[in-house]
Amino acid sequence: LFDGHIEKDGRLAATAVTAVTALESRLQVLPLRLFPSLRVAGVWGPNGEALDFIQEDKSKDADFAVLLKKPLDAGETVQITTSYMGKDAVADEGNENYYLVAREDWYPNTRRSFGNYAFFNITFHAPKSLDIVATGNQISDREEGRDRVSVWQTMVPIAVAGFNLGAFKTDLSERNKN
Repeated sequence: LFDGHIEKDGRLAATAVTAVTALESRLQVLPLRLFPSLRVAGVWGPNGEALDFIQEDKSKDADFAVLLKKPLDAGETVQITTSYMGKDAVADEGNENYYLVAREDWYPNTRRSFGNYAFFNITFHAPKSLDIVATGNQISDREEGRDRVSVWQTMVPIAVAGFNLGAFKTDLSERNKN
């Protein structure tokens, strides 16, 4: 579950809920991938309890890890919520088009390689002059104040999710022929 705000300067502020299943017993330090310039503000456990985390300076050792309250047994799943923000994960390419620089780590995840699959439910808040296209099916798209709110969801588990943001032109002529 991802709920993020993207500003015209490319700044991303988000909250992500991540479910992690331990592959081996005694897992208590949970290393997660997150783009180095995205800085964590807080992490919470499944009952809303604050969790300690490690994230050093982005130019030194930007690895991100969460310290769980108790070790997990093999096969046990924990759900954590991470709040984070930063620039440089989304680049302003000009002419109201943006490039997702952080292709695989714009949200906290354990994916060190393909093979881990998950369902994605993604909500974007962006300036209403911009369109959002994301992985999965678009569930809704509406204007809310100064923002466009677009919700996307995968129907099957997938390895990685992504999105594009910009002033796009939509051609529905092929879809309307049926």
